[in-house]
Amino acid sequence: MPDMRALLSGLEAYHESLTRHVASLNENFQEVGLRWTALDECFAGNAADEFRPVWEGASQRFQDYSEHTSHILRVLADRIEQLRNAERTSGLIG
Repeated sequence: MPDMRALLSGLEAYHESLTRHVASLNENFQEVGLRWTALDECFAGNAADEFRPVWEGASQRFQDYSEHTSHILRVLADRIEQLRNAERTSGLIG
């Protein structure tokens, strides 16, 4: 039988770590996005026309990643809560 407290502790630590990771990525991507916006305002010519779709593609992939990770965090939080409830019911956690 697995140690439920160790499992719960590990899942909580993973959830916290993933939450920090996503927050850091979002903050950094926003900063890069602001810099891109400033550059795009003065960027012209062939280089701009070639780079703009690359940036838009990267931005879309980042948005997709962010949405998928948010879903993972919601599922993980739900599973953690279910495990906590199971532990309370069984009397293993006070």
